Amino acid sequence: MPNPLSRIPGSPGHIELGEVGTGTLASRPALAVAAMECIATWSHVENFMFDFYADLAGGVQSDAAAVFFAVDGAGPKRAIVAALAERKLDPARLELFWALTKLTKAGQKQRDRLAHWIWGTASELPSALLLADPRDASHSRETILVYTQRDFDAIRSQFERLATLYFNFRLIARGQDQSHEIFDALSAELAT
Repeated sequence: MPNPLSRIPGSPGHIELGEVGTGTLASRPALAVAAMECIATWSHVENFMFDFYADLAGGVQSDAAAVFFAVDGAGPKRAIVAALAERKLDPARLELFWALTKLTKAGQKQRDRLAHWIWGTASELPSALLLADPRDASHSRETILVYTQRDFDAIRSQFERLATLYFNFRLIARGQDQSHEIFDALSAELAT
């Protein structure tokens, strides 16, 4: 995972953060693609999460599905899914749901950084992109994170795993796992 700039040895050189018109991402095209792959992969997580919710709510044409789409923000949507899961799932499946929800929150934090933080570069770190928390006006070296290809690959892998977990959980919640093979595998994976 990314390191704070303060943990990177040596001088980062000239830092550009949030400079409009400087082509921050264009200056690191391979990393820009890697970052966008993370965002694209996260959309699969959200899609599978909605599909699971729609299954519980009675399908995509249900009034409950319309309400879900009308709500803004990941937090309220998670609360809606959780409320319905508590009403519809048996205790074993609900336990899996809570484990999956915990992983989703961690992934959402990573996704939110990529989507909402301030992008930048450092002249002496040509193989990295910087992300700074917009809530920290000082942009100190402790709060600026350094992202490399390896970091983006790890995040994308995390999101791919989460999307697969949601897909498998949806099969379980629908009752399509007659052999309990997927249930047992998912239980073991979520326990780690």
